[in-house]
This record gives sequence, structure tokens and C-alpha cells, in this order.
Amino acid sequence: MDQLDQKVLKMIADAVNDTIQCPVCLGTLRPPVTQCSSGHALCPDCKPQIDICPTCRKDFIETKPIVLQQLLEQLPRACLFRTLGCPEVYIPGGTHETLCSYRTVDCKLLECEWSGQAKKLQNHLIVSHNDLTVVLQDETVSEIVWKNFNNTEDSFKYIPFVAYGQVFWEYIHMNVEVQKLCISFTRVGNGHTTFKFFAIISFKNNNIGYTYTIKVPVDNNQFIDFYEEHCMTVPGDMLPRFVNHDSSLVYSVQIIKEDG
Repeated sequence: MDQLDQKVLKMIADAVNDTIQCPVCLGTLRPPVTQCSSGHALCPDCKPQIDICPTCRKDFIETKPIVLQQLLEQLPRACLFRTLGCPEVYIPGGTHETLCSYRTVDCKLLECEWSGQAKKLQNHLIVSHNDLTVVLQDETVSEIVWKNFNNTEDSFKYIPFVAYGQVFWEYIHMNVEVQKLCISFTRVGNGHTTFKFFAIISFKNNNIGYTYTIKVPVDNNQFIDFYEEHCMTVPGDMLPRFVNHDSSLVYSVQIIKEDG
């Protein structure tokens, strides 16, 4: 989008933000909105916090302001993370806010309480957890070692990766109940990219090998459900073949990207 278009969109978004404003968060109303009997509207994130309209103190009604919602679904809007510094203005329906580099994300490493903007996570990992962060140069392969691995104990951990200017989380879980080792990857998007990412995970020992390629979805800042499609599982009866004499589980990881 050229500079003129961005200026026009920003003017429209500013006008919308100033006119169609939620009285609770003071941000632009976002569908689906809720209205009171007087017609005052709230955005969906604010409604659960209150029981009556903060403007006129009247009750909310079930009827939705259809025309207003249709307008909100079509008008350009400022990013939800505008107050955190994001200057982006966009037409609804895209993935900007899911990948916005200004959105708040958490460090998933145990006992770390860091929370901040997505674009600052990589620096946090390099500075505060350099010994735990795996830095890959493009499509290089890295050997991962899980020391004191025990396939009879239920345990899990996160491992941060940095590659292609992106942060990736590996979540590896020894699930004793189902007797499987489960591995999943997510990507902490820090801005829009047209690439798709995949993780190639390989377990090898002498002539025995087990390799799997999984798609890397965008991280939603929550715990991962291992039994969804983006997951590699290693049967429990195979694991002893890949554990060294010092009880270390060794495998390799390669992250690749493809045009979307």
C-alpha cells in the first residue's frame, strides 16, 4: 500500500476512533458489540467486566446494532496495540494483530516472569537465557540434549529457538500416561511474513532413525495442545534406543521456511 493510501486510511481510522469509541477502554469499538437500551455500545472485551451501561446506567439488551457492526467490519481501523506504539492502520479481516510485533507475549521458560512486546522477546532470551536459547543460522541443524532423561517420569520443558529473525518455542513432553514423547513447535510472530515454517526433528542411533516434519503455527501465548495435528510423537518403546549411556536423550532440530 503506497504512502497516500496509508495517510487516507489513518485519517479515516482516527475519525472512527474518535467517533465510535468504547466508553470503557476508550478504544475503537470492535464487533461483535453489545448495546444498552439507550443504544450505547461496548466492545466485546469490555462487556464481561460490567453489568450495566457505564454511560446511562441502563441494562444491556440482546438485540445487536447490525448496521453499526457492518460498518465496523468494513472501516479501516488502528491496531488493537495502538496504545503500545503500533502505527499500523489496516482493513479488518487480516492477520495483523495476531502477528503484531507490539502485542504482549510471555517468556515460557519456567520461573521466568518476563512479559513484554513480541519484538523484544528475542533480545530478552539472548540476554537473560543465553545458555538455554538455541540460535540457528538459517537452515542449520542443531543437536538438542535432554540430560537425565527418564521415560518413566512425566515431565516437560520449553526450549527457545531463534532463526530467520523469529523466535520459536519447542515444547517437549514425556507423557507417561500414553507412553509417548510429544514434540510441538510454535512461532512468535513479530510482524507479517509471507513464509511458512516447518521443523524437522530427527532421532538417530547407529542404523536406527526416526525423522518427522511438522508445520509451525503462530504461537497464541498459551500452552500447546499436543494432540492436535502439529505434533510429533515418539512411541515410548522406541525411546531407549535414542538415550545415551549417561541418560541423555539426543536428537536434532532444523527449522526451514518456504514461500507461503
